[in-house]
Parts: sequence; C-alpha cells; structure tokens
Amino acid sequence: MRCRYIKILGILLSVLVFWDCPLIQPKSEKAFARKPEIILQIASLNLGNFNKRIEKKYIVELAKVLKREQVDVLTVQGITRYPGVPTRVDFINELSVQTDWRNAFGEMMNISGRQTGNAVFSSYPILSQHNQTFDHLKTASFEAALHASIDAGVHSLTVVSVQMPPKATAEE
Repeated sequence: MRCRYIKILGILLSVLVFWDCPLIQPKSEKAFARKPEIILQIASLNLGNFNKRIEKKYIVELAKVLKREQVDVLTVQGITRYPGVPTRVDFINELSVQTDWRNAFGEMMNISGRQTGNAVFSSYPILSQHNQTFDHLKTASFEAALHASIDAGVHSLTVVSVQMPPKATAEE
C-alpha cells in the first residue's frame, strides 16, 4: 500500500513538473542589436583663423576629403565672403558646386559687402534655417549660431554651426 502511494506521489510530481515545462519549447529569438535607420557623418571646420585668401584649389581639395571620408553634413564657422566681387571665390557657392550639396548661410556681420558668418552644408535637403544672434553678449564680431533643420529621411535633424565669442564665459 505504501508503495502504491509512493507511485502515485511520483506520478503527481512528474505531472506537476511537466505541466510547468511545456514539451515543445518556443523558438528563442536571438537578441540582435537594433540597427539605426540611418547614419550620418558630420564634420565641422572653423575658418576664423585662416589667414590666406581662399582659392578654388583649396575648396576642390576639401571636397575630395569630404567625399573620401563620406561626410554627409558639414558645419563651417568664421567664413568670410565677398558676394558680387568677381576676383574672390565664394566659399559657399564653390563648395556647393564641388559637392553638389545644399547650403545655409547665417550672416554675423556685413561691412561694405564683406560678409562673415557660419554655414551648414548637407547632402540631404535643408528644410529650414534660423540665424540666432547673441544679443545679450558684448562682442566685436557679432558672433551668432546658425540652426539648420535637415531632412534625414526618417527624422529631421537640427544642426547648429556656432562661433562663440573668444572671451565668452562658460555660463554664456
């Protein structure tokens, strides 16, 4: 009789164990790292201390580097332009021609047709741009920040090209 109880208890324990563990295990999905929908290469260049006249050969070389490095978006600070002066190469227009990119320019200062400012270049469409001046800062060069919204496919991306005043505090 005792043997019979042990058999029944063994069967009940087996049923409980198998009841909790299904016979057919569901396929375990491998954990994959989620791939980003799009990857953008972004670079920045500050021309504020470039003391030479910008020639076409410099821009052609820059375009080659950007293509080789597969850069999609370029922000440039401290650009000096002379629109309408045929003896000067316009950095904005020439780089756009060499790369076939769109551009946005944010003017910081305009003295007798000599413009200084920041730019954003993009291989993707530029949806909007806004130039934010630093009105509350005392500066000699009227530094500013150019905000450009870029259509990056799945989402738009806001890129800021900014030149801060040299003596700006961390708080500013």
